[in-house]
Amino acid sequence: MRLVGQRVVVIGGSSGIGLAVARQAQEAGARVLVAGRSPERVAQALAHLGGDAVGESVDARDEVALERFFTRLGRGGEGEGTHGIDHLVVTVGPGSPKQRYASFVEQPLVDARALFDNKFWAQYLCARLAAPHIARGGSITLFGGGAARKPVRAMAVLAAVQAAIEGLMRGMAVDLAPVRVNAVAPGRIASSSFASMPEPEREVMFKAWADSLPVQRIGTPDDAAAAALYLMANRYTTGHVLYVDGGHALAG
Repeated sequence: MRLVGQRVVVIGGSSGIGLAVARQAQEAGARVLVAGRSPERVAQALAHLGGDAVGESVDARDEVALERFFTRLGRGGEGEGTHGIDHLVVTVGPGSPKQRYASFVEQPLVDARALFDNKFWAQYLCARLAAPHIARGGSITLFGGGAARKPVRAMAVLAAVQAAIEGLMRGMAVDLAPVRVNAVAPGRIASSSFASMPEPEREVMFKAWADSLPVQRIGTPDDAAAAALYLMANRYTTGHVLYVDGGHALAG
């Protein structure tokens, strides 16, 4: 499936799954713009991507900054004189492990709210402010997660956030038609978010995760990115959640 000449904007595209989406979209012929909070990481992502990829630092939680960002793209971005966005992909992360993983009765409200701010409200803002600037027949792809379908211990609030993303996506698919709106729900992914863990501890955790799944391996950012590429390119898919979880929902 090709995206030749189409503009793909990846919010959260400076690392992990977002960077994998940007690279695969670029390989499919898209003109890619990556955005993230850190100017340094955006610069590193552009060095990795090369070619005609461009990038910008923007905080997905900042409504004013996001509105300026998308309005500029909607006017043609770089002076091209056309609509600025064919496809928007939002891969922003949920925040710190402290906010993600905690017993429901022990997790402070401030951390639960931060989790919604980082993962749900950031995607809501990106989608709402980008929607007027997306081409007819274009798409928006949000990122939820497998806990919405099969929660695990100490992830009740994250499960609620991911379920909220799925509900938002379905409502948007109706409201924004013919722009297509879908979501990717990754399972356990060996992403850069675990880079701070000591390597032996990380490898033990990854092996335990892999052993618990029918596919007998942990996912990669490329696995999740391939799902986003499918949802961008398939023009007959909307209102759909694509689970990329190695069969987690089937495991005991």
